[in-house]
Amino acid sequence: MLRQDVLELMHTMTQQILEFGALYNTNSLPALPKQTAAFRYLHSITLPMNDKGERIGMVHKNVQDRDYQPIYPGEPIFTLFDGTEIPSP
Repeated sequence: MLRQDVLELMHTMTQQILEFGALYNTNSLPALPKQTAAFRYLHSITLPMNDKGERIGMVHKNVQDRDYQPIYPGEPIFTLFDGTEIPSP
């Protein structure tokens, strides 16, 4: 799904990276902070599917739109279309 808010964040990040590169190339970098928050992509999550490759569930409502929030072991991560909840490992 294409989301405008995420696309705008990606555009802002790209612009900031290009600005940093230009400042670096001209030895004009300002003092940088000692620490900054960062996130690392670990892996993709595949939606539940049956043996035929058909989707049989969706992201759980407590996880949807909560990017970069921790998911603890045992918390529901998927809801199957029959109402069954699948917990995270």
